Amino acid sequence: MMSTILVIARKEYRDAWREKLIIILVGCLALLVVTSVVVASQRIGIDVKAYQQAVVALQASGQTSVLTAPSYAPLQMLRSSIEYLEIIGAVLAIVLGYISIARERTSGALKLVLSREVTRRSFIMGKLLGNLAILATVVFGFCLFAYLSIWGIAGLQLSGNEIVKLCIAGALSILYLIIFYCLAAILAIGAKSLTTAFTVALVFWVGFVLILPQIGDTMDVDNQVPGGFFTSLNLPKAAEKSVLMHFTAYETFRNATEVSSPTKHYERASFAFLGIKDIYNGKNLSEIWRDKWGNCITLATVALMMMGLLSISFIRNKEITQ
Repeated sequence: MMSTILVIARKEYRDAWREKLIIILVGCLALLVVTSVVVASQRIGIDVKAYQQAVVALQASGQTSVLTAPSYAPLQMLRSSIEYLEIIGAVLAIVLGYISIARERTSGALKLVLSREVTRRSFIMGKLLGNLAILATVVFGFCLFAYLSIWGIAGLQLSGNEIVKLCIAGALSILYLIIFYCLAAILAIGAKSLTTAFTVALVFWVGFVLILPQIGDTMDVDNQVPGGFFTSLNLPKAAEKSVLMHFTAYETFRNATEVSSPTKHYERASFAFLGIKDIYNGKNLSEIWRDKWGNCITLATVALMMMGLLSISFIRNKEITQ
């Protein structure tokens, strides 16, 4: 059974890279990610060179005082990249899920394959494994390029702890993308019209990725002023929490709106591990995990549930080969 799954997975992996739409989406995502990382790296690289030149100038003039070296959080440069993965990466996963099922249904190959000694379980598991490998390839490429750019362009070397955080963000990205892959594949299996399945998948994408998180952000009082409403009032964290306690029902509804989308769980967890949120910048893994374990577990649970639903929907659907 395992050999059958691996054969199907390899075929799925190869076939996906022959699809023009997949290549276009991966290319667009790569271009945006590369551009955002390069621009951010160059900005920091300029600051680093300016500091070094200032130190040399001071020493040349005989001054013994040396400027305080600026501190940088290199992983914060990946904010735009994570946002591109949230939006375009989810579209890529939906297209993968749709194509992986639609290709077999429209060609009639599905009936032929299942007429041989291939079980439905091994067939869908092979497809899932192959597409998981595709998404992992995309995310791994993103992480590798981010590391090389931060090192080669910005001139900053990531510490071992930061590399681990980057890998965790990559794992969260794969979990996030596989949710949308499974969603599109499930719809393509269950719907009588493949066009309808793809349309409904995009509707879910709009709701989960664009609408629900945006509603939550808009309702957040702290987002109404650039830099933060409470920060502009110079309120400490304890005072901020005290104020929000008077709006418990409102804040509960706002938060519930946000967390109803897997996108927000992914964003909160990845932003924390990468230090994009300043309050997590410089914190160790245990501190971040203590605050964000709920988002990580929720994301992993939803991903596992969607993979289980995909397997069940394909195994139990007897009409798909008709």
